[in-house]
Amino acid sequence: MKKSVCFLMAVFAALVASAMPTKQELSKARAVVQELMAPVMTDYRAKTKTAVEVADASVGFAKMTKDEAAQLMFLRGAVNYYVIGEDYKKASDTIEELKKNIKDLPPSEIVALLKRAHRQGTLQKSPRLESVFQLAQAQMQAEDDIKKIRESLQTVSSAVLYRQYAEALAVCGRWNAALSEFGK
Repeated sequence: MKKSVCFLMAVFAALVASAMPTKQELSKARAVVQELMAPVMTDYRAKTKTAVEVADASVGFAKMTKDEAAQLMFLRGAVNYYVIGEDYKKASDTIEELKKNIKDLPPSEIVALLKRAHRQGTLQKSPRLESVFQLAQAQMQAEDDIKKIRESLQTVSSAVLYRQYAEALAVCGRWNAALSEFGK
């Protein structure tokens, strides 16, 4: 049992590593994103464009590119500018687009995107964004729980720990693994 869990976790880690753009890919994409957004940002600073218009331009550029790192950066920027412009529906739609376009987007990325808005109390204006933020936080906590429970299972085997492990897997959206654990 322990070997199969370790094997599954190694496969999962490999999948996540290959899906999410690396820091090197992001740094290469950053220059391109800044160059493409430069005229839009100049207009924004000159007060001829609103934050929502900047965000719309960023989403447009994201749709044109096939590079996942550039898409991630464009959509991150769009979410921030939609929140600044108080267009919360478009912000939450963009987060859903992010989840769809970037395979295995870690919940920590979503929490990082919305953390400033959460601290400023802006998320209270949008129940949908607040629920996205809370779900991402719950998934991050579940990831921590998975690690702790897995360590405990190596020393003690109990039905309660297996159930907690399965529940944490379910919160993270790993349904096949959760069902397997519930079956035990």
